[in-house]
Amino acid sequence: MGKEDKAALRKVLSQAKGAGADVTAVLPLHSSWLLAPWTDHLVDEICSHETPVALVLEHRSDPLGHIRAVAGLKCLLERATVPVSLLSTDISGLGAIAHGALWAAVGATSSLRHLYPADASSPPPPDNGTRRRHTLVLPLLALMTVEKILEGVQATLEDPNLMHDVWTCDCRVCGNRTMEWLATASPTELAAHTFEPLLHLHEGITTLFPQQRPDSWLAKCKNAIHRHHELNAQRRLSWEVPRYLQAWVKSYPTLSATGRG
Repeated sequence: MGKEDKAALRKVLSQAKGAGADVTAVLPLHSSWLLAPWTDHLVDEICSHETPVALVLEHRSDPLGHIRAVAGLKCLLERATVPVSLLSTDISGLGAIAHGALWAAVGATSSLRHLYPADASSPPPPDNGTRRRHTLVLPLLALMTVEKILEGVQATLEDPNLMHDVWTCDCRVCGNRTMEWLATASPTELAAHTFEPLLHLHEGITTLFPQQRPDSWLAKCKNAIHRHHELNAQRRLSWEVPRYLQAWVKSYPTLSATGRG
C-alpha cells in the first residue's frame, strides 16, 4: 500500500473479504499509514471491510523507531473492530500484542523484520550468505549480532552482577551459561535461544488481564533501557539505546504531581 494509495488498500481488503471469513488480509504499508491523518483512513477502511488484517511495515531499518509510528499503531489497535496482527516484525511485536494485537511474527533475520522500502535510493543488501547472525538478549529486549554480544561480555567481565543479570541465560539451549558460547552456536541453537525467551515473554504478557498488559510492556522497556545505560557506564562501551524502546516509552502518558499528564 503506497503512500496515500487508498485504492490499493481497498482492493486488497475487498479481495480478502471476498475470499472467505477465515482469510486475513496482508497489508504491506508505507510508513505514512501510521501517521495522522492516514491512520484514521486506515482504521476506517479496515473496520468497514470487517476483515482481519496482518500489517507488514515498510522501513529501511526500524518502522517503529519513532514515537509517532508507535502512537499510530497503538491508535489503530485501540480503534480496530477486527483482529489486527503484525508480520515481519521485531521485538516491538510484543508491544503490539500488549496493546491488543492478536499475534506477531518476529523475523529470524534483520531482512525479515521489516519491509524494505520500494522507493529507496539504494537497494537492500544482497542475500549472499554472509548475513550477520543475530540472536536475542532478553534483558536488553534486543536482537543483537553475536559479535556485539561478545563485545558486551568482554566489557563486563569484572562486574559479576551485570554478567549474571544481562549475559547469563537460563533457556534450555544455554543452560545458565554466559552468552559468549553463542559465537560457536549453530543456526538452530541461535534460533532456539531467541524464540524460547520470546515465547516466555509473550506468555508473561498474555496471562495478565488486558488492562494490565500495556503497563507491563512499559516496565519491560524501561528496565531494558536502564540495562543499556548500565552497560554504557562501562568505559569500553558506548551503545545507543534502540530507538523502538525509546519510542514505546515516550508514547505513554507521563506521570505528574496531579496525575497523568
